[in-house]
Amino acid sequence: MEAKAYLGKKVRKFFESGWFDGKVVSVDTENIKAAEKKETAKPSKPSAKRKRGRQKTGPRKAAKTLFGIKYADGDTEDVYVTDLKKMLEAYNAEDEQVKKALELKTQFVGKSILFAYKKEVLEAKVTDVRLVASKARKPSKIVFDIKLKKETHTTDEKTVSQGIKYFEFEQDMQKFLAKHRAQYKGAAVAKYFDGQRFTGSVVSVERQVEKPQLSGGSSKRLLYHIKYSDGDEEDVFLYELKEMKELAEMIPKLDAALAKHKGAKVTKVFTDTAFDGKVVAVDIERKRKRKERTVLYRVKFSDGDEMDMYEEEVVAAAAAYKKEPAAKFNKRPLSERKPADTGKKGKGRPKKTAKKPQKPQKPATKPTRVSARTAKKTIRCR
Repeated sequence: MEAKAYLGKKVRKFFESGWFDGKVVSVDTENIKAAEKKETAKPSKPSAKRKRGRQKTGPRKAAKTLFGIKYADGDTEDVYVTDLKKMLEAYNAEDEQVKKALELKTQFVGKSILFAYKKEVLEAKVTDVRLVASKARKPSKIVFDIKLKKETHTTDEKTVSQGIKYFEFEQDMQKFLAKHRAQYKGAAVAKYFDGQRFTGSVVSVERQVEKPQLSGGSSKRLLYHIKYSDGDEEDVFLYELKEMKELAEMIPKLDAALAKHKGAKVTKVFTDTAFDGKVVAVDIERKRKRKERTVLYRVKFSDGDEMDMYEEEVVAAAAAYKKEPAAKFNKRPLSERKPADTGKKGKGRPKKTAKKPQKPQKPATKPTRVSARTAKKTIRCR
């Protein structure tokens, strides 16, 4: 690049008092006048002391170009091309920051964000994007001004970007919450506790995490507050609520099934011993192993154990009782005690559960409910 091409170029230089902008106003070559005088002067006679023959001479120094710089405050100085290039790079870097600040200003000013302030997460608004001069030999720093509680605070681009992300999430969360409140509030539900069915309704829908959290994001899970007909209350998650709603919708079917087989006496053989029992309650399957959740009949046996059975199993067990009750069956020799076919067998078939001492379990991490029955030491089991 020719020296004259630098004329008019804008430059930037760091002094003890800070950065100063300027531009190249002149180009000059050092010792040009001295060289011209040397060429026009008369040649001098060789000195007597000078030795004859070829004289050794060092490499001739090239003339250095000086560039005149005028700064915004009126000061001037001359610099060489190596210093000039550094000043040009500094100005270009600052110019890039200025362009970036203008782009960010267009993009972010007026945006709402969530901002952590004194252990709280509050809503703030971006009011300005500006440059702050660096005290070191670096380009100016881009800062964001945000308005929070009638006060202006300064932050960086990363915080603002995250704040916008959390604010948008919070807006979506509010829409999600409003949708579920409209859909589920007041919905009828039902649930079995210790074999007894209780009905109730959804009285409120709230967030599991009440306030947004900037560290680690916010939970999108909701809690559905249920109030039962006997005054008890509990919080459940959505997957639990759906099961309870489905149970409430099946109440007519369950009542009809219970009226059909309630108190029916049955006999069932386990290994080589038969037990008599009777149908005491009905419920529905917990897992959807079939296309539709089927009615289960709760049978209580003479030894105190309980078991859930399908309707076809109840019919077969009732027929077995009429044919041969447990007392009669158990009088057979052991070689003749073969379990009768009391229904379809499969992987999903309920099994008879004996009462065994259970180890104390750790408290569940799910939300607990305040129950009057808990005070009476009566625990509801799912």
